[in-house]
Amino acid sequence: MYNNLKRFYYPQVCKLNQHLLLPVELIRHIFALRLNINEQIVLFNGQGQQYIADIIVLERKKVVVEIVDIKHSVAPTLEITLGLCIIANDKMDFAIQKAVELGVSKIIPLISERSQVLSNVKISSKLNHWQSIVYSSCEQCYQDYAPIVNTPIKLTELITSCEYDYKTWLSLKNNHRVGTIHDKTRILLVVGPEGGFNLEEEHLMSENSFIPLNLGKLVLRSETAVCAGLSVINYKLGNYSG
Repeated sequence: MYNNLKRFYYPQVCKLNQHLLLPVELIRHIFALRLNINEQIVLFNGQGQQYIADIIVLERKKVVVEIVDIKHSVAPTLEITLGLCIIANDKMDFAIQKAVELGVSKIIPLISERSQVLSNVKISSKLNHWQSIVYSSCEQCYQDYAPIVNTPIKLTELITSCEYDYKTWLSLKNNHRVGTIHDKTRILLVVGPEGGFNLEEEHLMSENSFIPLNLGKLVLRSETAVCAGLSVINYKLGNYSG
């Protein structure tokens, strides 16, 4: 019923019949989309709530909406986490965007031997930037539960401390394919940087029950590998059937 409405991320909890004065960034988007007075939009808070709202005041510096309906999305029972070694700026942005569209629940930026260097000064701004990409992607793909982008950690720390039902990494050095995972509920996919993992990192993953996944003979860019790997996992989970 509301699938044709424009969606906007709004982190606050709203009540039925509540009037909201929208923030400046949403006002810009509404005018950019040429929305009109009395049109309906959807505000979602990234935690499963959708607020259907009528535009009742439409001015260049002031937009007020009224909440006329509230929808609650069912929380997903499947958790797919993407561990992504940090890559160049635009490529990292693209990978995060597509990961959200492909249904991840969490994104963990990883620091490996060959990953891009990210200074401590830039971490906070980068996290805010990456999280904003998540919200924008959720607006587009109708994802009501926004994935969280974690603070970057070392790849070795993730390998030795994580607990998942199924742990895999993308590898060029074997012929493994994804096996039966339809009964798994917590899945981790680790994607390396440009240049891949080194031998020590691959050995450590093997020692900690990670299953190598090969996507074929072609060497994929990291951002392409994210899309390919998540697509394979979604297919094996049956998310593309019916």
